[in-house]
Amino acid sequence: MGRPPRTWHAGCFLLLMRHPTLPSRSLALACAAAAVLTAAACRPEPVLLVDDGRIDLGFDVDGAPMGVTRDPLNGRLQVLVENQGIVEIDDTGAAVRTLPVGVRGLLDLPYRDIASLGDDRFLLIADNEGYLWDAVTEQHRVHFCVEPGFVACFDENGELIDDNHNGVCDWDEAQPQPGPEPLIVQRNDALGLVGNEVVAAPRFYEEGSRVEATLRSYDASTGVATGAVDLSAVTVELAGLTPQGGILVGVGGDSLVRFGSDGVVGDTFRLDGVSNAVGVIGDGDGVLVLDQPSLSLLRFTLDGR
Repeated sequence: MGRPPRTWHAGCFLLLMRHPTLPSRSLALACAAAAVLTAAACRPEPVLLVDDGRIDLGFDVDGAPMGVTRDPLNGRLQVLVENQGIVEIDDTGAAVRTLPVGVRGLLDLPYRDIASLGDDRFLLIADNEGYLWDAVTEQHRVHFCVEPGFVACFDENGELIDDNHNGVCDWDEAQPQPGPEPLIVQRNDALGLVGNEVVAAPRFYEEGSRVEATLRSYDASTGVATGAVDLSAVTVELAGLTPQGGILVGVGGDSLVRFGSDGVVGDTFRLDGVSNAVGVIGDGDGVLVLDQPSLSLLRFTLDGR
């Protein structure tokens, strides 16, 4: 008997993923209500437009911005800054407060993206691992892993049976064992939170050649892997993910990708005014894209929905 499918709740859509160790089932987008589905079928395809909205980071940036999230409780934007920490900003881009690395348990790791769970609890991705940091309890631990070859261990009923690797992952014996100095390197990580599902899109390289590009999902509460979809055909190296308007979008470089009904990739748009997008977060009927070189958040809308 297989493990029941999990869902990513994003507006009226359900994004279904199955764990790769279980019977395969392709990713699909489906409207939750028949009435909404009928209406959606008559809508023109969305067109990406840049809005006049722009937020310049109005604080002293000591390192490179790496990601952006939004506190689900107070609605404030929080920017992940390399070697600095997490900076919460107001609508003008001014810093309201800073959660610096080296304080309250936040380790100084090469984080690539961030997602806020609220109450000063964050998911971060770095070093082939997904971390959970709780600033209140000052606990920082591995929460899920994204390195190629690691899988969660389930029995025939879909129950987690292995407690290795912080209760999250076990090494797949069919994969090559890592050496003392792993040749595989991870970069361009994207992390997003869709309901109670964490979505990550790490890419792995070996001696300059890409060896894996996968969109993966995990239970946000337990860190257990719930599904994976191959992204080898996606040319954009995703550095940020977010749900928006019932779909999932990702950004990287000067581009935005809308994930289509097949769950892999839909349209790709060029982001005017953006040269290196490193983060994205939903914002009303649009998205805010974090552009690393300009130290700013640019707002884009999806017109025609």
